[in-house]
Amino acid sequence: MLKAVFTLGHASVIFFFVLSGFVLSIRFFGRARVPYGWFQLGRFVRLYPCFLVAIIVAAAVMLCTKDFPGREDARAFSVVWLSPLTLSSFVRQLLLLGVTPADIDLDGPVWSLVYELRAGFFIPLLCWGLTRYPIRYSVAALVGLIAASSVGLAWRGVPNPPFTGLTVIGSVLATLHYLCVFYIGCLLSCLYHKQVDTPSRWLGLLTAPHIMAIGALALLAAGTALHSDITLGLFAGCVILTILRSDVAHRILTLPPVAHLGRISYSLYLIHFPLVLGILRVTGGQISDGYFFLLSVLISGGAATAVYWLFEIPSIRWSHAVSRGSSAAGMREHSKQISSPTRHSLEAVGADPSALTVLPRQRRP
Repeated sequence: MLKAVFTLGHASVIFFFVLSGFVLSIRFFGRARVPYGWFQLGRFVRLYPCFLVAIIVAAAVMLCTKDFPGREDARAFSVVWLSPLTLSSFVRQLLLLGVTPADIDLDGPVWSLVYELRAGFFIPLLCWGLTRYPIRYSVAALVGLIAASSVGLAWRGVPNPPFTGLTVIGSVLATLHYLCVFYIGCLLSCLYHKQVDTPSRWLGLLTAPHIMAIGALALLAAGTALHSDITLGLFAGCVILTILRSDVAHRILTLPPVAHLGRISYSLYLIHFPLVLGILRVTGGQISDGYFFLLSVLISGGAATAVYWLFEIPSIRWSHAVSRGSSAAGMREHSKQISSPTRHSLEAVGADPSALTVLPRQRRP
């Protein structure tokens, strides 16, 4: 049923994890690097305001609407908003603890934001290793991290995919699991910079758009069949490299509707879940798939656009100012270093514009 469509999309989350690792690591490979503490503060300022708005909206919808029969037909909606909202549970969700399912009960998609913030603590360290040691050591470290987290999650009996770790130890292991996906993005960013600075024939052949597109399709099929986040992460890497090196992808992703969807994607991702569930509760679950889809798109899209303009744009500016520690004029000067097609393409798939100011200009043959 269409009601299930809005609760799916794990592959999309993995894609954005890889994209986040790619974009966040750019500033550590470029000329203008950010101190660790300022980087963390910038990430918090960038991500938390929209989350706060979404969690308040979710609490308001939950408290102002009644439950509906037939929850089993709503798939993932059937496991949320079952317990009364208390002050302690609300505070735990505001703190983004993400240890148990109760910590993401108000807004299910928040589970990925938990790992986004946790990965941010490690990305500067991963990039330091990538700049200091040969790539082969980083690849070996990634393989070791994948093996350790996989064995640990199996030992603790954490379900696949691990939305929460269920316990503190399980939560740590789940963080390491998703850190591997972010690490793939960092590796891709490092290779991309090497190709830009010192072009390599074999690397250029390997990252050719048609080869990347074929690889992406094969990895998507394998990752979906195997339920493997690592394989899906490699699929995401192929897609990102295809976007960066394909003029056709640039033209498609810079179309106004696509670009707008990319800009509001973060707000839409956070706000859609409580609003869609609110539609089901207001209608008592008695709504056809067609009307449900139409109302969900209109209400979620409109709300996400409002949140983007009112909260996300200011948070991007604040994050930019914090992480760069420079004036607006200085930020505009750094922006001149960016290849426009590359910037617009990454923004169109939801990349953080505040991280793109240190992306080197892509060399064309």
